[in-house]
Order: sequence, then C-alpha cells, then structure tokens
Amino acid sequence: MWRDITVAAILMLLTGVQAQCSVTLSSQSLCVVTGSTVKIPCTFTSGHSSVTQREWYRVQSSEGEPRDLRKDPQYSGRVSVSTWWSSCELTVRNVRVSDSGVYNFRFKTRSSDWISASSGVHLTVTDLQVKVDPNTVGQRKVKVTCSSTCSIRTDYFNWYRNGHYISYTYDSSIVLDSTSPHDEGSYSCKVYESEHRSPPVCVFSKKSCWSVTYSTQTICSLIGSSVDIHSYFTFPNRYKVTKVFWFIKEQTGVEPVDVTEDEEYQGRVQYTQISQNNCSLRITNVRERDAQTYRFRFYTNDATGKYTGQPGVSLSVTDLKVTVSDWNNGYKKLSCITTCTLSNNPTYIWYKNGQSVTNPYRNYLYVSSWESGSYSCAIRRHEELRSPAVCVFSEKSCWSVTYSTQTICSLIGSSVHIHSYFTFPNRYKVTKSVWFIKEQTGVEPVDVRDDKEYQGRVQYTQISQNNYRLRITNLRERDTQTYRFRFYTNDATGKYTGHPGVSLSVTDLKVTVSDWREQYMKLSCITTCTLSNNPTYIWYKNGQRVSECKSASCSVAAVGGAVSYSCAVEGHDSLLSPPVYSPKNTRAVVLSSGDTVEGGSVTLSCSSDANPPVLTYSWFKQRAAADTLLTTGQNYSISNISSQHSGLYYCTAHNQLGQHNSTPTLLDVKGNSTQTHLDVKGNSTPTHLDVLGDSTQTHLDVLSDSTQTHLGVLGSEGNTVIKVIMVVLAVFLALTLISVALWMWKRKSSSANGHSSTGESGQRHSPAVYENVPASNLSGRVTSDYQDSVHYASVVFKNSHTQEVSPSPRLPPDTTEEEDVQYAAVNVSRSTAAIQLVTDEAGEDSSQIYSKVQKLPKKQKAEM
Repeated sequence: MWRDITVAAILMLLTGVQAQCSVTLSSQSLCVVTGSTVKIPCTFTSGHSSVTQREWYRVQSSEGEPRDLRKDPQYSGRVSVSTWWSSCELTVRNVRVSDSGVYNFRFKTRSSDWISASSGVHLTVTDLQVKVDPNTVGQRKVKVTCSSTCSIRTDYFNWYRNGHYISYTYDSSIVLDSTSPHDEGSYSCKVYESEHRSPPVCVFSKKSCWSVTYSTQTICSLIGSSVDIHSYFTFPNRYKVTKVFWFIKEQTGVEPVDVTEDEEYQGRVQYTQISQNNCSLRITNVRERDAQTYRFRFYTNDATGKYTGQPGVSLSVTDLKVTVSDWNNGYKKLSCITTCTLSNNPTYIWYKNGQSVTNPYRNYLYVSSWESGSYSCAIRRHEELRSPAVCVFSEKSCWSVTYSTQTICSLIGSSVHIHSYFTFPNRYKVTKSVWFIKEQTGVEPVDVRDDKEYQGRVQYTQISQNNYRLRITNLRERDTQTYRFRFYTNDATGKYTGHPGVSLSVTDLKVTVSDWREQYMKLSCITTCTLSNNPTYIWYKNGQRVSECKSASCSVAAVGGAVSYSCAVEGHDSLLSPPVYSPKNTRAVVLSSGDTVEGGSVTLSCSSDANPPVLTYSWFKQRAAADTLLTTGQNYSISNISSQHSGLYYCTAHNQLGQHNSTPTLLDVKGNSTQTHLDVKGNSTPTHLDVLGDSTQTHLDVLSDSTQTHLGVLGSEGNTVIKVIMVVLAVFLALTLISVALWMWKRKSSSANGHSSTGESGQRHSPAVYENVPASNLSGRVTSDYQDSVHYASVVFKNSHTQEVSPSPRLPPDTTEEEDVQYAAVNVSRSTAAIQLVTDEAGEDSSQIYSKVQKLPKKQKAEM
C-alpha cells in the first residue's frame, strides 16, 4: 500500500513539474512582406528548474530531427532570440518567400525533456502587387490598391511614381485623378517595415511610364573595397524587358558599351536583379580610375522600347591617409582623412604598430609622448584597407609587421591569401619585400617565389603602401608551413621580419557515416583543421547536388538501392571529398584447386567495394521456396561435401549506407572414388569380377577354372559404378554362353575323332577365346575427354604350358561387329612380354600366360 502511495506521489510531482513548464505563443498566424523584419512574440515558464537549452525550430512535414534556426545556414545572420528573463521572442530579418512555414519554440530543463507549445505560429511571406480597381477604370477617380496574398499588418504604405516617392497612406489604397497629368506614370508600393517594392504598374498615359531611378546620386568608396549601385526602372505593362546593362561612356547616336565588356572591369563587375524592376551593379576591388558616372539602360521586345536613366550615379574613389598635427601639452592629434565623404557614416579603427587601439571609433585620435609608435587607420568591415602608417614621436618604436590572422585553414587545391601590414620610420623607403618559410640564424631567408615547390603558384600583391599580400594557388598538403614577411629599406640596417608569422594548415574533405536513429544515418563532412570564414557546405547524392542541407553534418534516410554521398565547400564546388557509397561490385567465388568431389571440402569467398568498408557479409543458397541464410562472414566453408551441397550460392555485402547482392555462383559437386567387387562362380567357369570405380581406373577381373580374364577400363566416373556393374554382368553372361558353347563343341569334336586325335592336340593351336568389351557401354556417360583416357584391357587364358598363343588375334566366327560399337584390340603374348602382370591367388600355377587388351586411338585402329 505504501508503495502505491509513493508511486502516485512521484507521478503527481512529475505532473506538477511538467505543468509548471510551458510555452506561450501570442499569435497563431502572421503575414509579412518580402524583405521585412518579423517578430514572433513568445514567453515561457520553467518552474523552479534552470533552463539548459532553448531554441526556435521550423516544424517539418517529413520525419527528421528539428534544427535550431540559429544553426541553419538558410537563416544565417538573419535570426535572433530574446534572452531577456522569460521572453523567447523570435526576430527574423529580411524574410523571404521560402521562409513561409510553421515555427515553434522549445526548451529543456535539468528535470525535463523538450517542452514546446502545442501548436506553432504559421508565418506567410508575401510579395506586394499594385492593382487598379476595374470598377473605377474609365472614371475620373481611379482606385489603385497595394495588394498581397494575405492580410498585412503595417503602420502605413509608401507609394512611388516612376520610382520616386510621392506619399504614404494608412490603408492599402490611393485614389488618382485620371484628368491630371501629374498622376500619370508607373506606380509601385511598399510597406513601412520593408524596403521591398512591388513591381510597378502603368496607370493612364503609357508615355509617362518609362523611368529609371537610382537609390543615390553620389557614392564615395575606398580603394580596394566593393561598391553596390542600385537602379529601379519602370515601363508600360505591354512590354517585356529583354536586356539590361550598365555603362559609363555615352555618345550621341551610338549604342553604349556594356561595362562587363570593358577590359578595365573584367572579372570585377556583376549584375544582380533583386526583383523584376530592380537591377544592381556590383564593382569589386575598386580602383582609383573607377571614379566615373554610371548609368543604367534597358531594352524591351519593341525596337523603340528602350530607356536610359539620367543623370546616373557618380562614383568617387578615395584612400585613407593619417595626418599629424600638434595639439597641446605634448599631445599629437592624428586625423584619418579621405578625398570624399564616405557613404553610410562609417566607423573608424585605429592601429598602433599594427595592433588595434581601443577608441570611441572617431576619425581622429590624440597621442601622448609616451605612446610613441607607428599609427594607421581603417574603416570597420574594411580593416584590411588600412592607411599608410605614420611614425609618431620615437622612430625606434615604429618598426613592425602584423598579420590579418595568425592561423589559416584552407582546402587542398584551393587558393589562399595571407595579408601583412608593416610600419617603419618615415625617413626610410622600402626597397624589397619577401615572404619566406625557412629561417636560419645569420642567413638571409629565401624568397618563397624562388622555391621550386612553389614555382608558378605564388604571387605578391601590394594593396597599399604598407600592405602586402601573398597568394598561393593550387594548395598542396606540403604547403602546410609558417609564412613570415620581411622587408628591406634603403638603409642597410633598416630591415625587419614579422614574428611569429602565419601558420597555414592544408586539409582535404572527408565524409564519415554514423548511426543517428532508426532508419537514419548522420553524414559529417570533416577536415583536419577548422576552415576559415565559416564556409557553407554543399552535399551531393549520386552526383546530384542536394539543396536540403548546407551544414557540415546532415541526416539521411537509409535506402535499399545503390547510393553515394560526397561533400564540398561553397566557392570550391569542384573540390569534392572522396565519396562514401553503399557496397557495389559484390562477387562470390569458389576457392578450389580442382574439381569439387564428394567427401572433400570447399570454401566460398565474398568480396565487395564499399566505403565505409563492409560491416557484414551474409551467405545464401537459392532454393525454390525461399533462399536460405547459411552464415555470416566473408568466407563460407563446407567440409565433407556431398552432392546435396550442389546448387547456386550468393552473398550479400552490408555497410551503413546499404547492401548489394552478388551474382549467384554454381557449386558443382562430382562423385567420389568408389570400389565394387562382384564374385561370380559357376560350375564350368568360375569367374571373379572386380569393378574399381574411381575417377582414374576401373578394373574388371574374370576368373574361371579354364580361363582368367582381367579387364581394366580407365576413366569411369565414380557415379557410374552401377552401369559398370550392369555391363560386367552382361559380359559375364556372354562369357558363360561362350564357355558352354566351347565345352559342347569340344565334347562333340572328341566324340567324332576318337582317341587318335588326342596325340595331335598337343601340336595344334586350340581356338583362342576372346571377349568383346564394347567401350561405348562402359563410358556412355563420360565425356570425350574421359573416353580417351581408357588405357588397357587384359585377357589372360589359363591353358597348358606348351600352348602358344597366336600373335594375331581374330574374332570368333559367331561374333558380329556393329559400326557403332568400338572394340578393344586383344594382344596375346607370353608371360615374359606382358605389360601388366596380374598376380594369381595363392595356389595358382605361376606359369599362366597373360595377354593385353588395350583400347587404341582411332587412327591406329583404322590401320589394323
């Protein structure tokens, strides 16, 4: 009873803890415009337990572990979660149509698993569209509406005519006067929370719908930086844009030249069409001669439908410079100046001997006499574009070399940039600069460009007076070194090396496979060092790019068929990792030195190509009903094999990604060696027949009182013994009949001739008795190779010691020869000439005469 009460109390306690933990989402659905920022209100309570983990995730329709939005590359830099007390508000910036979906929040405590809201918030991201109310067309007052696919909550709408802002409204509509020329043109709209405009719609006169507007008329940019110039264009609805470009030189009557075709801009310009009516020009690595006026021009499907936006955008290019002026009380005032006013109200950074100085980030700095050194300035997010350094107060403290980073990790086959920034007293001039990897005391280092290992792969670039960059292309594993920068001046003692240098690590990509959860695998794209710049990963399945995953680790479902995966890094798509793949080219083979015979042993071996390697091999035997699993392991051995083991065998190779079956292989078990004895005794001709049925020789021994016959047939298979016995029986019956016939003939002859013929019998040759041994009967089931292996047959007659045997045997008169029966030749000779001596049993006369019966080749038989 007390146990039941205790269990109930624990359950109530756990239920109470669970009830104290909850998530509250104040909205069930939200509608926002592309490009805007959305906030999803959220609060949670964790009871008395401390929160160990919390995250927002997107509810997926398919199976899979939810992913923290902050770790999802698709939301990189666009999401943030409130950390204030019990608030869990989610902020998503620059939302896209692809962000539409259901979002939910969850958290863990020390005493509970994940806790989330019962249902998430449905977010819909929509584009805006300007529509003219058809009920007002043709009237003086025309209603124009900024519409969307869902109900938008906004403070107000902004309206634009021909790209220029005209007014705002609290609702989504404006009313235009069709009789007013000022209301003619192309109209577009946007919400207050977003910079994304709707495509323009031409209202009233089509002539007034051609326009190009720019986001700004003037831009000031740093040398070496990148600049974006935006244009917005409109045109009548019935036209379609076929071509757009930017240009700098305009001549009357001559079509302008696209800036992308100008040699000065090769590889440095790029067009980006953000929306249907928005085209941006991006110029990288801005140079001083890029200071020009840039104009946008577009063409339509009508030869007369083309337009250029005037006057264009004036781009000014400047560098940074530090000026020094006396201030008071031993202080110097340093100013970071430019030739034009930099756009976007930049933040300044100051450096002393290459190291950043804590400062309110203004464009000026005050320095005291005890702060002597070399000073330079830069702009935030363009830290590499520093001004030339200026030595303030003591020259001795002005020698320095600093690097943009101390460590770099790059991919094999890629390129790497290593930046150095150096300072020196103002009265010196730099005469030489080198990068090197090997440093020896008292010996000048060797320029890396002179190293054979780097021939044709290194390049120096002087970005500014005090900034040198080393570029190494086609990186190799042995490029893993520490690189240092050294410069020389016009004074023999004026040289300096930057320590400790930059440590470069070079790595390749490798995919590892691990179990994640049931029916799912985890793929990880790993490196031997942490790649710089937090790269985006690319995954390929069976050679095709996979868009669902852009992180270093992905979960994939196990599949039954062949599959392979590899990874790469964005920007280095061609540098793929070696693939991991399910087993392929699986083969099953029989390991045997010869024929597989009964009673012996055999081993079946399985091999397969797989990465990761094969985990298990399984062996099966094909059967009519269902294949049978025999064993697991790469090899399958069978001992004391029999004919029942004959059949088709195959193996299956398994790894984490899948499996593959081999083609079935045939195991053919042949009959083993056997020996059979048949003893037959008769009154007149006792006979012994010995049948040896191995794979090499079969012997037939026939013994009788008057004759002994030994028949040896080579090449009969063990599994044909029964047929051999049948043949022997037939031979025995034939011999019996012949013996009876001879006995009767002799008796009749003795009666006719009387006793006088007895004296002559010792001088005459008695008729030889021969036995037909049809080779075809003995080897009817043996292949031609085995037929040719019949070596001999021996027939030995027991007779008087004085009897001679005819050297030219012949067939008895009552024996006929058929064309389809092959006969063995019978050679009779004395015992001294016998090829094979058959030893008689104990008590037999040692003077027996043996003769040889041998199957001859076809050619020799023909000659006889």
